[in-house]
Amino acid sequence: MASATGLRAYTAIWCEHHEDFLAELTDGHFDAFQIKTRRVDDGPWKLGDGPLRDSIKRFVRLSTQFPGAVTTFKFVSNIEIFDSNSARELTKCPLRLCAAVKAAGGPPDGEWAAAFESLRAHCACSPTELVEVLAKLEFIQGPSREGFDAEVAHGHVAKHPRCEHLSAAQLSAVRDEIIQKVFAASSLQIDNPEKHLCPIDAIDRRNPALLAKRIEVSVVDEVLHEQGRAPFRMQPTRRYLALTGTKQQLSVLGQKFVRAGLVNQLETMQERALSAERHLLSQAYRNDAIDKVMDQIESVVKGECDEAKLAASLTSPEGYGPLMLTDVHARLRRLAREEPELVAYQTSLCLIGVAGLLTDECRVWWSDPFPIEDDS
Repeated sequence: MASATGLRAYTAIWCEHHEDFLAELTDGHFDAFQIKTRRVDDGPWKLGDGPLRDSIKRFVRLSTQFPGAVTTFKFVSNIEIFDSNSARELTKCPLRLCAAVKAAGGPPDGEWAAAFESLRAHCACSPTELVEVLAKLEFIQGPSREGFDAEVAHGHVAKHPRCEHLSAAQLSAVRDEIIQKVFAASSLQIDNPEKHLCPIDAIDRRNPALLAKRIEVSVVDEVLHEQGRAPFRMQPTRRYLALTGTKQQLSVLGQKFVRAGLVNQLETMQERALSAERHLLSQAYRNDAIDKVMDQIESVVKGECDEAKLAASLTSPEGYGPLMLTDVHARLRRLAREEPELVAYQTSLCLIGVAGLLTDECRVWWSDPFPIEDDS
């Protein structure tokens, strides 16, 4: 999800290929991930822990096999990394050994010499090969076992612009579908029929068995497309306007539509405006950045209305309301279809409703301005 939202420059992820995950960078290099979970009762990871040492050994093997291909080696766990200022515990701290290696620019001396040598012997490598890995090693604490599902759905998936409007159930559905694709890529499942045409010893990227391990970042957009957008639901209302052709007891929206010759469209626009307001208010409870989203939507919709008004007034200066409304509908439908990111992935019905709200706020006019009567 970090790649899909632009936080990381990854183009694809390779699952269970040399490492648990290999994240392919845009420059052709990789970040290598080792994922290790353990019980909280086992305590934080120390330098002498077998699974941690084995992960570093795998990193060394990968670095030796593919020199210069890996940018960073990442050890990810649900449990934190041990750290201490105690002289007796100092050499048990993985982060401090990495810092000592970076500071020395090679094998460290002093109190770190023995810890480094012990790890080097375990990895069965040269000092230079171990230094290469430790200088690029990063430790990341991921979600807990119990909170993994909720954290992924609501802490990561929800940050995607196209997911900000999704309900909790929909976010969980998107999470599950993405995890399923990772699971399939991590297995031996190969759907490509070319697997029967490729030599069994092929190792290049044309090998279907190898390509089945690769998931492009675009899979997130594919999943979201399959899941679909949250439906725009019209808000039931009994607040029908008295369509008598007079200006008495009409809202600002009603007065403007009557003056512009759009009285037949008034009821529809009012319902869409009220529904858009309800729809966007419901999102405010799930989106802390709703003010920025609304600023974006309002700015784009008003700009389209202003451009439509200019074009319509030049074509039909005596009465351009119907022509302007037709153009606004076409413009907002095109935006929702072709450039959804500009309007926070809202539907065209919602955008048209926003145009109605802007009309009632006197930010959009469908005719030349005129004095608005107070209907209070």
